[in-house]
Amino acid sequence: MISTAQATVQQKQTAVMKRKENDSYKRKVRQRKGPTSCKDKHIYR
Repeated sequence: MISTAQATVQQKQTAVMKRKENDSYKRKVRQRKGPTSCKDKHIYR
């Protein structure tokens, strides 16, 4: 039981890490493109 629980936790952690990396990448792309609209800022904050 413990091993499966740890596995699920690890999967969640990796998913969160990937999402954070994706968000930071999107933010970098946004900054490179220059000023954005309020809607974009809200999405990519």
